[in-house]
Amino acid sequence: MKLADLINSPIVREMLEEIDNKKALEWALETSIGPSFTKLELSRMTPDKLKRLAKIQRERIARNRLLANCIELSEKMDVEKELYRRKGRPENLKRFLYFRKHRERNLSSLRKVYREKMKTYASALRAFEGLK
Repeated sequence: MKLADLINSPIVREMLEEIDNKKALEWALETSIGPSFTKLELSRMTPDKLKRLAKIQRERIARNRLLANCIELSEKMDVEKELYRRKGRPENLKRFLYFRKHRERNLSSLRKVYREKMKTYASALRAFEGLK
């Protein structure tokens, strides 16, 4: 088996996706709480900086909603999985698959945001190192 075939295999892709999910979730949890400012600090800020802070806060709120949705869907999946295991009703399996699909969508969105932020951080770091 060639290296390219191994990298493109579904098992390896799934493992890499799980690693990305873990990194994205850890990052989202770490950055879920933003800085707080006093009224005096806010009054001394320029309008441009206030706009940037407002944008960052909106992004943080959206990311926190995604994270909360992922956690909630995981809990619902656990409940439906256990109900299906106990009772064997197809409705529980159908709901489990529904919750799983939506959780995967949310996780992929969270991964996308994480990758974009990491690219931004890397380019800023390169620019900062170029100034030295």
